[in-house]
Amino acid sequence: MGTRARVQLGGLSAQVLHHERALVERAAAGDTDAFERLMKRYHDRLYRYAHVRLGPQDAEDLLQDLYLAVWQELSSFRWDRGGSLSGWMFAIARNMVADRHRGKRVVFLPLESAAEPSVEFEHDAVSGRDLQCALEELPARQRDVIILRLLVGLTTSEVAAAIGRSESRVKDLQRRGLSKLRRWMGEQP
Repeated sequence: MGTRARVQLGGLSAQVLHHERALVERAAAGDTDAFERLMKRYHDRLYRYAHVRLGPQDAEDLLQDLYLAVWQELSSFRWDRGGSLSGWMFAIARNMVADRHRGKRVVFLPLESAAEPSVEFEHDAVSGRDLQCALEELPARQRDVIILRLLVGLTTSEVAAAIGRSESRVKDLQRRGLSKLRRWMGEQP
């Protein structure tokens, strides 16, 4: 690659990071095209997180609220505070999910409308409902780490920024959360 070799920084090449910084600066200055490009870059992972935590309809609603919050607060985001844009946005998303869980009403669906999709966990097909129940049994930080790392696909450093903990703490939370999930899923019929 010669002099054009890319330096890897937390999973992003220096070139990509420079481009992202330029988009953030433009979006913070009111450039809606730059903002739209940033949100498209993160949409799938943000949606996946919101979908796992809230379900499909609430996920769409959360994303709209999240995009508005990011647009309004983007000028306060600072690269020099050791954060990443994805970590900052997922921290906002986590807080919004927590707010929605605090004010959530329980809605019962008829059994015939509750599809039972299966998902893969530890190379076995398991009930999506069982995995969701197991995730809900985990302490909040362990649950968030498992979802952000394994279901959304964030790096350890991005998760650390999102939850405000060190990378070593994220790894510990992931290890302990997976251990509890394995035990819980092993007890299911």
